[in-house]
Amino acid sequence: MGRRKKMLVRRKLLSPRALLAEESKASIAVTVSWMLTLLATSGALVAAGICLVLVRTLQLTPQTSQVLSIMPGLMTLISAVTGILCLALTIMVYRVRSDPPPISITFIAVVLGIFPLATLLIMTLRG
Repeated sequence: MGRRKKMLVRRKLLSPRALLAEESKASIAVTVSWMLTLLATSGALVAAGICLVLVRTLQLTPQTSQVLSIMPGLMTLISAVTGILCLALTIMVYRVRSDPPPISITFIAVVLGIFPLATLLIMTLRG
């Protein structure tokens, strides 16, 4: 019995130049900035959480504890600033791009943009 050869279906692949032709350089720059602010916001939130856990669990000297206790608030403030930028760039991405980004990415960006602001609000109300 002979072997059957699988037929390969070749699709036309879009070249990088064809992909770039769909969006302007400005829209690509805004999209990249948006994703970078999203990563910076999430990184600062993770760093704030790690610092908070370290401050509350480790037995540190008073001087080290004082220095380390500043870090969660500082990282939360940094995440709030980048979160505001992320929210602003989310609006700009929808206005500039011809093809809107996926809804799931937009949802994550909005939630991560609002979360540090809500955290700062709760920290302020607690005193």
